Amino acid sequence: MRNHLLSQHFLRNPRLALILIGHSNLKKRDLVIEIGAGSGVITSALSKRVRKVIAIEPDHQTASKLRENLTKRNISNVKIVEEDFLKYQLPSEPYKIFSNPPFHLSSAIIHRLLEANNPPEAFYLILQKQFALKLLNTDRHYTSQLGHTLIQKYQTKIRLPLKNTDFTPPPAVPTVFFEAKKIPDTATDEQIIKALKSSQIATVPTETVEGYAVALNSKDGILNLMKLKNRDFDSGKIFTLVPENIDAISKYVIIPDTAKSLIKEHLPGELTLILPKNPDFHHFYYDHFNTIGIRIPAHPLFPKIAKEVGPILLTSANPRGGTPRTLTGHLPSTIIDLSGNKPKIIRQGNLVV
Repeated sequence: MRNHLLSQHFLRNPRLALILIGHSNLKKRDLVIEIGAGSGVITSALSKRVRKVIAIEPDHQTASKLRENLTKRNISNVKIVEEDFLKYQLPSEPYKIFSNPPFHLSSAIIHRLLEANNPPEAFYLILQKQFALKLLNTDRHYTSQLGHTLIQKYQTKIRLPLKNTDFTPPPAVPTVFFEAKKIPDTATDEQIIKALKSSQIATVPTETVEGYAVALNSKDGILNLMKLKNRDFDSGKIFTLVPENIDAISKYVIIPDTAKSLIKEHLPGELTLILPKNPDFHHFYYDHFNTIGIRIPAHPLFPKIAKEVGPILLTSANPRGGTPRTLTGHLPSTIIDLSGNKPKIIRQGNLVV
């Protein structure tokens, strides 16, 4: 018997497994990992549709039964791994995930995939509906911290609702077939601008590090960015404001004489200036602060954003506090605080002033 602590709700019908595979982007050339393979209902279906299946089943008795079932069916393109998936060394080659994992491991599995050195090209999971809804990029439902991290790298979607009678034993909660497809590393300028116009968080290139950006006029986008970066109004960390152009800076901040020459010489560029907030500028986010960091990156995308979207908020693209990914091997921008009596270098980047 399968260890009760490892139990999950298994699909009853091999035909349903084939239907679900038909609603995925799995190809004949693909390497696919199945987590919690059980006796092999999904495993057998996958073996007919893809090049190779790695079936991970931590329970020895269940893995033995799986091996026996596959041998009876003369299935030879499946490798069975008796190991805890959370400790399994993921492949270095491209792969996809297709799985009906134990519900209590859903969050840990997605964290594991996101933190992998080589994340999957796509993953398909049977999940509790309420958990899956929190992983979607939509205004209709609450998006969890995990969801905000996920949607920066993957397009997420609920492909199909499932019935409790599709499983043995039947789950006590609604279930769905969930899809996450990796977003191409380099989005086009048009895709970035479309995302910003739609109040979404966009990953944008700069001449230093990748950034997360949202439109200044998008309250929902800014609140979602705060969740993604785990910030609140008391955290002391303020998102940088990217104005439409240099002439527009004075709409948002007071420009002291010490800042004028720096703006003239180094903006657009690798410089962020912390300046006193203009008292005439009112905004639900910036009204909580007395200063605003101003930057205009010297990347050719930003004039397009200024024209199509307007001012934006910008922060480094490191949702869990890690090191932001650089595009050119550069350091982040140099930050100088000019809000007090004396200039203060907060962070030294490539630009030396």
